[in-house]
Amino acid sequence: MINNATIDIIYIILKNCETYKNDRNCSECTKKDTAECKGCQWLYIPEENGGKTLWGVEYLLGQIIRQVNIPTERRHLSKKAIEKWEELELEKDKIWDYNYQDKVKCNLSKEVTIEEFIGSSSKSQSNRLSGDCDFKFRNVFHDEHIVPINDVLNKLLRIPKDQLTHEEISRYLDKLHLCRILKSEDRNIRPKYNRDEDLDFRKIYENIYKKHEVIIPDLEN
Repeated sequence: MINNATIDIIYIILKNCETYKNDRNCSECTKKDTAECKGCQWLYIPEENGGKTLWGVEYLLGQIIRQVNIPTERRHLSKKAIEKWEELELEKDKIWDYNYQDKVKCNLSKEVTIEEFIGSSSKSQSNRLSGDCDFKFRNVFHDEHIVPINDVLNKLLRIPKDQLTHEEISRYLDKLHLCRILKSEDRNIRPKYNRDEDLDFRKIYENIYKKHEVIIPDLEN
């Protein structure tokens, strides 16, 4: 028997979740009739479906999808990320060895300037590196989902329960493409969501990434 645990988890949540609506809260909500309005309704798994009531279903699904591994053939590098990595005198094929809080150690033969974004700051600070030095990977580089997690999640949530299958869930997860870019590039890419109704990564690249001068060499061929 094929082990489909990841797909099973998503399937079980989607199959058993229901909509909870709070009419009283809606009348008092400060987000009512704004772009952020969700009609004061949330997805949850009621006790009769799950044995225990489970809240925050959309959040949980988003986090699960975010953690799904994306295979090498659907990973990309921006031109500027490649150039900066090579300027740091690091091997190109080693860029995928680092993640998030990892420290990147360098032994530079010349001075190199990096733009670092500390924490959630929207403003960068320029730092000069030389000789034996290091920096936190996430301060300079960023993993950007070309097809946003939120867009994939919205597609999954729209599937009627009687049409929900493991194959359909897998098909949507296979739409995910990851691009490793400079954090400075990420700050400029807009919009972050609702990028393409068909979840077509090539269309998103042509219409959004290139518009903001984020070039992905392997998508140019």
